[in-house]
Amino acid sequence: MGCYARIVDWRAFNRVIIMEFLKSEMKMLEHRLGKTILYFDEISSPVGYWELDLSNQDDRWLLQELVHLASVEPGYNVIQAKLDAVAPSGAMNDDHYRFDGIDFQIPITWVMNVPSTGILKFYYARQAGINENYLNYGSWDRNGIPLLKPDPSCFPPVFKVPAIPNTYTEIKHGIEGIWVYVEKTHMIKSALSKISSSPTTM
Repeated sequence: MGCYARIVDWRAFNRVIIMEFLKSEMKMLEHRLGKTILYFDEISSPVGYWELDLSNQDDRWLLQELVHLASVEPGYNVIQAKLDAVAPSGAMNDDHYRFDGIDFQIPITWVMNVPSTGILKFYYARQAGINENYLNYGSWDRNGIPLLKPDPSCFPPVFKVPAIPNTYTEIKHGIEGIWVYVEKTHMIKSALSKISSSPTTM
């Protein structure tokens, strides 16, 4: 599957195929292939929800790339970041762990050095123009040299990446009017379904 993702349809792999896997199947893929192979493509996959365990080398690498992108891309990028700085190593693999994160702003120093402890959760966002530029040219400033130049055949039909308004700021506008609100609602529903399958008992 890793070969298929990288050779045939790798830019859409994250959104088209991985979304269909069960959590247990995802853990198996992560263990066998590694998160960096599965998740990271700066053109289409950074936009979305991230849960990263900073004690994990792959997670730290992913965060390093995301922080770099946030520092060089125009516009608002990181939304609703929360950090549990005292989470023990490997906490996300513990069924009894309960995330107790506080609101957090990623400091500019993380561009050079990401910490090796804690769990960070956040949404990565882009404006529509930034998404379009990536899909057409492979680099937001057109000066980058992507591994493979984007080609329509690499994406499914009518492929779109969620976007935020050009003038968006989280403090002023909140999340109700953007895709993050829908994603967060789905996550809450999923968390509640783990407690009970019945709305009555919830």
